[in-house]
Amino acid sequence: MDATTRDAAPELPAAAQRLRASALKLYARQGPTGTGVREIAADAGAAPGLIRHHFGSKAGLTRAVDDLVLSVIAETLETATAQAAPSDTAAAVGAARDEAFARMLREHPEIAGYLRWCLIAPVWNDPTGSEPAAHDDEHRPSARTHSAREAAPAEDGLAERLVDFTLSEARRLRRAGTSNRDLRTSVLSTLLRQIGSMVVQPLTDRLWQRLEPAADHAAHDAPAPQVRIAMPSEEPTAQG
Repeated sequence: MDATTRDAAPELPAAAQRLRASALKLYARQGPTGTGVREIAADAGAAPGLIRHHFGSKAGLTRAVDDLVLSVIAETLETATAQAAPSDTAAAVGAARDEAFARMLREHPEIAGYLRWCLIAPVWNDPTGSEPAAHDDEHRPSARTHSAREAAPAEDGLAERLVDFTLSEARRLRRAGTSNRDLRTSVLSTLLRQIGSMVVQPLTDRLWQRLEPAADHAAHDAPAPQVRIAMPSEEPTAQG
């Protein structure tokens, strides 16, 4: 993660902010690959050429969206840590950060939706290094299976940057004396607790609905169980 990870997203002109907000909304609904620049511009009430003007390309716009999401996450976790009492244990601080993260996702469903897309359908690099013009929706890539020879997952997508951010947070809190746990285990544990259910819950909901005919009459309308992920023999720490 770069040095600006913990800084607020850069202030943008009003038109650029509208484009970024529309991109986030549409990405949450249908994913970045399924969203074209004309669609983003139309939703923002702007000319498609403004995407190139403000962001250079759709990839630049997506990077700006990711910067915004990461700045919200960083602020959320920093606030939760700052509000902890000096006497709080590492486990208590970690639990508070997890709850703050979950609350942020509830309050910002567009962030939750976009992050879910990034987890289940990561953005892929174009192996040719080329990119369609910001005004051209005719060449928008369709969803397809990528082989290792054709392309590779983007190394700077939102999910990958979130991993880097969480590692950076773990190192920072470790330097503060919060915990001496293995960094890789700590980061994996934090990510599974905070975002693992975003992947598993939709599957749980589908299976629950599929099994509806087998439900007892009294439990026929019961909601699907809510997934909670925890590492075996784990006590949460503040490294998340």
